[in-house]
Amino acid sequence: MAEGDPAQAYLRDVALGTSIIAVAFPGGVVLGADSRTSSGSYVANRVQDKITPLADRVYLCRSGSASDTQAICGYVQYWVAEHQAEKGGPVDVSAAANLAMQLAYGNKNALQAGLIVAGWDAHAGGSVYAIPLGGTLLKVPYTIGGSGSAYITGWCDKHFREDFTEEQARAFVVAALTHAMARDASSGGCVRTVTITADGVKRDFIPGSKLAPTYGELPVPAAPPVPASSCHRAATERASSTSTTWAAMAFAASKIRAAVAALNSSSDAGGGDVGKEAAHVARVCRIPENEVLLETTGQRDGAQLLRSPARAPLFAGGGAAGWMRQSWHQHCYFLGQHPHAAAAWLQAQHQHAAGGSPGRGAAASDLLARQQLLRASLLEGAGAGGAAGGLRPAGGSGALPRAPPLLSPAGSGALKPQRSAPACGDGTPRLAAGRGAAPPGACFGCPRAPATMVRGPKKHMKRLNAPSHWMLDKLGGIFAPKPSPGPHKQRECLPLLLVLRNRLKYALTGKEVKMILMQRLVKVDGKVRTDATYPAGFMDVITLDRTNDAYRLVYDTKGRFVVHKITEEEASYKLCKVRRMQFGKGGIPYISTHDGRTIRYPDPEVKEQDTVMLDLETGKIKDFVKFDLGNLAMVTGGHNNGRVGTIVNKERHRGGHDIVHIEDAAGNRFATRISNVFVIGKGKQPLISLPKGKGVRLTILQEQNKRYKQE
Repeated sequence: MAEGDPAQAYLRDVALGTSIIAVAFPGGVVLGADSRTSSGSYVANRVQDKITPLADRVYLCRSGSASDTQAICGYVQYWVAEHQAEKGGPVDVSAAANLAMQLAYGNKNALQAGLIVAGWDAHAGGSVYAIPLGGTLLKVPYTIGGSGSAYITGWCDKHFREDFTEEQARAFVVAALTHAMARDASSGGCVRTVTITADGVKRDFIPGSKLAPTYGELPVPAAPPVPASSCHRAATERASSTSTTWAAMAFAASKIRAAVAALNSSSDAGGGDVGKEAAHVARVCRIPENEVLLETTGQRDGAQLLRSPARAPLFAGGGAAGWMRQSWHQHCYFLGQHPHAAAAWLQAQHQHAAGGSPGRGAAASDLLARQQLLRASLLEGAGAGGAAGGLRPAGGSGALPRAPPLLSPAGSGALKPQRSAPACGDGTPRLAAGRGAAPPGACFGCPRAPATMVRGPKKHMKRLNAPSHWMLDKLGGIFAPKPSPGPHKQRECLPLLLVLRNRLKYALTGKEVKMILMQRLVKVDGKVRTDATYPAGFMDVITLDRTNDAYRLVYDTKGRFVVHKITEEEASYKLCKVRRMQFGKGGIPYISTHDGRTIRYPDPEVKEQDTVMLDLETGKIKDFVKFDLGNLAMVTGGHNNGRVGTIVNKERHRGGHDIVHIEDAAGNRFATRISNVFVIGKGKQPLISLPKGKGVRLTILQEQNKRYKQE
């Protein structure tokens, strides 16, 4: 970067890291944190909210690995919600802190997380708990964490008092974070605070520009003035380049301001409007209002002009200003790439606006010739004359060419916009095909090629995007079989190709699977299926008559599909969950099941959430099971997918999801949404055979001991 380049004034050292703090005062607590999240030397997020709610009046401050702390917060929020549901009231701060501690301590060798849990409860009032790296739980009057805490430890010990008022505690938190962000090279951004009292929670946001400067900070130097000669030299060097640089932008600003000054001195009517348009051109060209534009011109009225509400007529339409607004989008991209043509274009706009509406007082052919000349000149780099000589028409007249937006001759000298010309992705209108115009589909000054529309739904699926319960190794290929539209969702099914090749091993390749299916040897729910990507789902029965084998798709305790072998008698029926119970045309009742079936005239006792036993040969209901307490059920979604147990309690939550509590055969209780519960038996006797494990999920240690015993 050249010495004296205006860009040097805007370079800043990148600061990374974290600073968090929590303070208890009589009546509540105050939490605070900066907002910068880093990934190595890269600032991943400059406005990260590091204060996460665990409950209504319990919050957690995060420091360390962002992914680790976010995962911890997700688990703790889930556990706190369960604890509150069982307790029937708000959680205590100590209980929430203990849950976070157990997760941090139990995984201390795998996680990098320093946490602060603070809040207010009716038993202990305002409480602050520190959980540093390693998982130790400490109750303290105040605590600090993150990389910035090392710089403010002494300052906090000196100024902290236990008799703080609410305002004093908040001021203490803001001051501490300000000092940490100023001295720590790994903290920065803005400051967020959360004040928790018996009356509620109040959040505050303080941007970095509003923080008070601390001792030792130096003011940011302003950009030095750029002489006119250096601007002209920089523009000459960059006239043939399409890259936007700070020097070229500074030159554009000086030229525009010079043109405005000349027009204002020579014109009594239109100079003010052109001055506003020039300031707007400078702003859209990404020239900073307060530094580059003002320093290059040496005038302080630019900021007032840019912020003045008088610019509103330029965007309201009507008259000369309205025509400028119409043509603005056509040229803004080019002006950002070729600043040396900005002054000439501005003068052309001014003269056209002073002359009246487009097409008035000139023949259509003359205007079209001027339009094509201007397009050709701008696309070639604004010609040899640039801003100094201006752009002149081929006819030799002294008037500068006009630039009407997307105009075409419409008879009797009038010009109308071409409404059929589409717009580019950034809003720039494309030029219509014709003499002197850009290639069809290209936008004015935009190098992007025209976009093509996608034809129909996606027909492929990458292997990495396939559901994890398919258990496909990522090195086995690039693509995975994309399920066809069918009775089960894409993420809740198993294509027949994977059933026959990966699970049952009847085939070694996809081609062999297709050969088996085309012989009409495979049935799903009693119907022959020849589509290799047919989506088989939960409770579907797959039969192969030639081998006299039958299988049912169910879940194991880890939420994965199991192709469970069943007897011939059991293969004659399947269980279906009732999703909806409605009345159709003519008052005919019908139910909709989880596998997309519609069954008319069901038993009047069958309601939503119940389970019906369907005869696969006749398609009629043989029996049904009510969704009642004491019946056996399997979970088909969520964290407890595949677990089997008895329904012990149902909770009604108006405006939310109803919760069902289930107890498995080992006495373990868990809760899930009612939409995830599938009743599979009357009482404790299942209507279908269950896979290995009988739906009882083992802990990691239990699975390890079981493997050791088997070995």
